[in-house]
Amino acid sequence: MNIGTTRKIQPDDIKLQAAIDVAGVMFVVIGADQNVALINKRGCEILGYKKEEILGRNWFDIFIPDRIRDGMRAIWEMLTAQEIEPLEYFENPILTKDGSERIILWRNAVLRDDNGSIFGTLSSGEDITDQKNLDYQMRKLSMAVEQSPTAILVTDNSGVVEYVNPSFTHLTGYEAEEVTGGECPILFSKEMPDDICRDIWKNITNGDTWRGEFLNRKKSGESFWAGISIAPIKGYDGRITHHVTFMRDITDLKLLEEERHRQTEKMAVVGRLAAGVAHEINNPLSGIILCLN
Repeated sequence: MNIGTTRKIQPDDIKLQAAIDVAGVMFVVIGADQNVALINKRGCEILGYKKEEILGRNWFDIFIPDRIRDGMRAIWEMLTAQEIEPLEYFENPILTKDGSERIILWRNAVLRDDNGSIFGTLSSGEDITDQKNLDYQMRKLSMAVEQSPTAILVTDNSGVVEYVNPSFTHLTGYEAEEVTGGECPILFSKEMPDDICRDIWKNITNGDTWRGEFLNRKKSGESFWAGISIAPIKGYDGRITHHVTFMRDITDLKLLEEERHRQTEKMAVVGRLAAGVAHEINNPLSGIILCLN
């Protein structure tokens, strides 16, 4: 590969070393031979090497994972051959000393000598591994909430709905756009007894979780028993910013409990009747037995 010059980069050639060592991002200069000519303190920290272990080593052979090594090398060669323009942002994993990978968001520039010939590249990179992992965890959480069979809604401190999941719509008949931006017609229904309403607000304003059940009404007017749990969501400063509500339709369970209660009462009545009959039967027999004796 010919990138226009045989000039070698030496760390002393670039007067930025002291400045880039205090930078919060990674800086690396790769020379025409694809070896590392300069790296700052943050770059050493991310890679896990001492500076002397990095300088002069081939960037692609040592610090790029094998599965993408050829592709990354080809992109760099096209960049230095001026076949492509540097991308404003570009991300790829790098390989650290302990074998783990870190994802770096790069900004790249070509380095030119006095004749305009390219003799290397200068890249600044931000380690976004933790952010990527957090984004992944948030996506998993979002998918779990969206696909949950339990109705879920999130309200702010004043009770204004900010989010409902599909199961909420399936349970109540209210679409998301019908409830977001206002008070939830299910959670603050006229069907709710005043004492329950007061108990809910007392608990959630104190930062406690409220659990209970009450008879409510769907958009269609159909009544249903709701099993509800309301928990606080706190910000970084510990203050409550939102509440999340989990709601299940427990109508079938309540009907089963009522039926079980009716059966228990029937059995109790039958038991009392049987005891009375036995008493009446036993009294004449006692008299006959007494006479025989």
